[in-house]
Amino acid sequence: APGTATEAALAELWAGILGTAPAPDAGFFAAGGDSLAMLRLVTAAQRRFGVDAGVRRFLEEPTVRAYAACIDRLLAAPATTTPAPASPADAPARPPATTGADLFESGDL
Repeated sequence: APGTATEAALAELWAGILGTAPAPDAGFFAAGGDSLAMLRLVTAAQRRFGVDAGVRRFLEEPTVRAYAACIDRLLAAPATTTPAPASPADAPARPPATTGADLFESGDL
């Protein structure tokens, strides 16, 4: 049985993707998961929990218990501030790209 709310939610996602309820310490791939199912699970987990617990983290911890603990650590970590993207005014000026239609209309083809 799942030990935390995160484990329970992750087990629910896992079961929805693989069609079977996981044991907390069962490996995803040993339980019948493949790379596409893993991507579906990781994407669903990231959406559900709102953290960047991507494929690399899952491959390091491919059980419900370990991946849930990873997600819990990310949720407990202080929020980091992402720098704002540079403003378009800071970008170097470049002429617009010419399309093939422009060349055709100008007769330069």
